Amino acid sequence: MLGAAATLGGLAALAGAVTRRVHPAEARLAETAHRFGTANPGWVSGMRTLTRAGDHWVGLICGGGTAIALLCTRDWGRATAVGLATAAPNVAIVLRRVIERERPAGRLVDSTDNSFPSGHVTTATSSALVLGVALWPHLGTNGRRALVATGATTVAVVGVSRLSLAAHWPTDVLGGVLLASGSALLAGAATHPWWRALTPATEKANA
Repeated sequence: MLGAAATLGGLAALAGAVTRRVHPAEARLAETAHRFGTANPGWVSGMRTLTRAGDHWVGLICGGGTAIALLCTRDWGRATAVGLATAAPNVAIVLRRVIERERPAGRLVDSTDNSFPSGHVTTATSSALVLGVALWPHLGTNGRRALVATGATTVAVVGVSRLSLAAHWPTDVLGGVLLASGSALLAGAATHPWWRALTPATEKANA
């Protein structure tokens, strides 16, 4: 619970900071991304493809599919945590409407809503975490390392794509990571007693 509180507290502090002004370094990065993308349409096309990994429907499929799979094995605690954590991108939509931070003017994608936090990064981070919750107990050391590396790489690629397309400011990307991580930690803390009280069918079979 302390981890969730610290992460969400960091998100709140960041949200308060971004409402005041855009940092000059963020503005320069967005301008650079716009100039580079305008001169290199192939790069923009590639970034638009990579950024789809953070589309909202991807998160719904990952979260919903993972929750259903866990329910089928009667892993009620993790299924509940996954279901709660999957809602993080929806929270991002609400926050963008409340905070009303404008996106970079030179963005290279058609994005008409507000900017903070990044929905794509929230979705990518949430998807990586819910898959981790489901797969972690069934993997060995090497499998867990590969899982962490794959998840981190996916989040990084989506984050870079949003910045490369000048669709978000860097603090929007950070906000998305904090929101998804805090939501997952909060969901895990809320359901953890249930994890301990109910032994998953897979663990019973291996006992």
